[in-house]
Amino acid sequence: MILSGSEGRTGYPQVKISVNNKVYYNDVVKGQQEIQFTVNELNTRNILSIEMVDKSPKDTVVHQDKIIKDKTLKIVQVLLDKIDIKNYIYTGRQKPIYHYENQGPKITIGDHLFFNGAWKLYYKNPVRLFLAQYHGRGQMINTPEKQSIKLTHKPQIKFYQQCTCFYVRLKG
Repeated sequence: MILSGSEGRTGYPQVKISVNNKVYYNDVVKGQQEIQFTVNELNTRNILSIEMVDKSPKDTVVHQDKIIKDKTLKIVQVLLDKIDIKNYIYTGRQKPIYHYENQGPKITIGDHLFFNGAWKLYYKNPVRLFLAQYHGRGQMINTPEKQSIKLTHKPQIKFYQQCTCFYVRLKG
């Protein structure tokens, strides 16, 4: 995954990354950083959590009613089993821990963390199958007619998935 931390008054954000409450990363993110780790547990249902843990009201620097410096964290890219989940990342939710009561919405959706609090993303293993089903659930393939056609051709589909095809176009 690639995260980008921006500097506030007291430095860059301290970030904790966990899967199913097991911490895999707990360190400062300075600028754009690539973070890699392997999750050996193959639970069916998983929760990826990314959390900025050390922001205080002092980290936001305001000059003439404009924020000129702030400690924030941006989720630039997340790869699960080498799959870029850029379209699925916006299903992640954060429950921000604000500095003051009633400061903002109870839940935020997006790829930026402006306050402490865990951003959580739910996924299932195997990841490829989960994402294919997630993205395909609104497609016509889920109608009974399309399902019967798909099941008829499933042996051919399996055969072609095992092949690697190369196409070369030559100019003559």
